[in-house]
Amino acid sequence: MLIPDRDEIMRSARLMVLRYGNHAAAIAREDIASAKFGREQDLAFLVLNEVERMVLTGTAPTTH
Repeated sequence: MLIPDRDEIMRSARLMVLRYGNHAAAIAREDIASAKFGREQDLAFLVLNEVERMVLTGTAPTTH
């Protein structure tokens, strides 16, 4: 059973946005496609959702 760690998902999403900026969502989608197991895909999808939420709401972290 999948029990996601909310803090881990948030950390991963923040790091992706900081590292990849506008490309973070596209890279998160690639992570879903390359995940080999159901749990990995589920976690990658949750990270993608968080990345997209950050970008759409303007709450994405910045390096400034």
